Amino acid sequence: MVNETAFPFPGNPCSSRRDAAQAGGNAAQEALSLVNQQRTAAGLGALVWNQGLADCATVRAQEIVYVFSHTRPNGADWYTVNSGLMYGENPAMGYSSASGVVNGWMNSPSHKANIMNGSFKSCGISIIEANG
Repeated sequence: MVNETAFPFPGNPCSSRRDAAQAGGNAAQEALSLVNQQRTAAGLGALVWNQGLADCATVRAQEIVYVFSHTRPNGADWYTVNSGLMYGENPAMGYSSASGVVNGWMNSPSHKANIMNGSFKSCGISIIEANG
């Protein structure tokens, strides 16, 4: 999951990865709905879907299949996927449902803090399935 603040960016360097995430679209939307349930229960505004962030999340989802880390395979920090944005990253691996992912995030203090960050207004989530 990637949350961001409202900093505009020209173009989207992540858009070439969009097709790879189409299969996980419904689960990603379900995860956003569950995240928003948590936020509204805490008195925070709901996050809106941001396709540009979802595209960047797809890049990271494809990368963490190989190396589950906030560091990218090339050694760069996770946020270099699109350094024109200010956002948070909540990776997850090994879950079979959107509710499992969101429950995992909510049970992790740092990931919960991203979800409950009141300055975040939009969100992009990518869920991919990898064999092996």
